[in-house]
Amino acid sequence: DTKVAPLTKEEVGRATWMLLHTIAAQFPDEPTRQQKRDAKELVSRTGNSPTFLYIWG
Repeated sequence: DTKVAPLTKEEVGRATWMLLHTIAAQFPDEPTRQQKRDAKELVSRTGNSPTFLYIWG
C-alpha cells in the first residue's frame, strides 16, 4: 500500500481557484434563473465551507 500525503493549503487553494474560474469561464452570457441560483449557491457554499475558510482565513 502506498499512502498519499494530504494536499497542502496552497495546493487545495490553487485547485479550488482553478475550479471556480473554469466554471465561470463556461458560464453562459445569458443564464437562466436556475443557472443563476445554482451559481450563487456554489459560491456561497464554497466561500463558507470550513476548508475554504481554513485556506483563506
